[in-house]
Amino acid sequence: MLIKSTLVLILTSVAFARDAVLSRGVFVGVDTTEKNASPIEVFRNPMNHATAAASVIRRQAERTFFLPHKMGPAELCGSFDRWKDTVIQFPGFKMTRRPRPEDVVMEGEAGKLGKALQRGLTALSVPHATDVAFEFIDLIPEKLEDRSLKEFVLSVMVIEKPKNSQEVMVRLVELLIELESSMFSKKVSIPDQTIRLKLVEMKVDKDFMQRNAQTLAKAMPKTLVSEFMWMLTSPKKEDLDLECLNQDRFSQWIDGF
Repeated sequence: MLIKSTLVLILTSVAFARDAVLSRGVFVGVDTTEKNASPIEVFRNPMNHATAAASVIRRQAERTFFLPHKMGPAELCGSFDRWKDTVIQFPGFKMTRRPRPEDVVMEGEAGKLGKALQRGLTALSVPHATDVAFEFIDLIPEKLEDRSLKEFVLSVMVIEKPKNSQEVMVRLVELLIELESSMFSKKVSIPDQTIRLKLVEMKVDKDFMQRNAQTLAKAMPKTLVSEFMWMLTSPKKEDLDLECLNQDRFSQWIDGF
């Protein structure tokens, strides 16, 4: 627990200044969870540990009132760090890499964002970097009604269970980015800036989950991977006109991949 507490202090010291938070829950790999697994078996059987990870993340989100599926971007600011810290401190998640930020200079319009993300995610050795970049780009709205919101943290939480492996990884990738919007059209633009990326990577501790399966099953409601993805994902509001990711615009924003 001493190591965990120290890491939380490190994370707090590099916390991002922000006006708003947008979130996305993502699963990568093969979910081998047994269809009718009991809550105890979710934690006892490593085959079910993707669901176990989803259950832990969901419970910590509820405890800290970090509810992207029903809270606005500005509301999430107050609970984001609390939620993140409770996930990191959960003893069934083992830190595998010391967290650090990566700053990347981005010049020009949105067409440069893909290249900047590629450089930053590569520098951090983020697995599935292209997929993570797509998720970040998909989180950026085309329009913003509240022009006071400028500093955004985009959060992508990934649960990964590789094929033919019982290991389950949990990764939180954050992007700090400044967005601007037109006074009249509300259309979003991305100014020249230095974006900041940060990765926290953890592995599900199979032994801890198995030893404490009964206690965990009572404390953590069983949450399917699909439910985790829904709960951790900021909705696309109709008034933001998020048909923005038509093929032409999407291709422009990921230039460089």
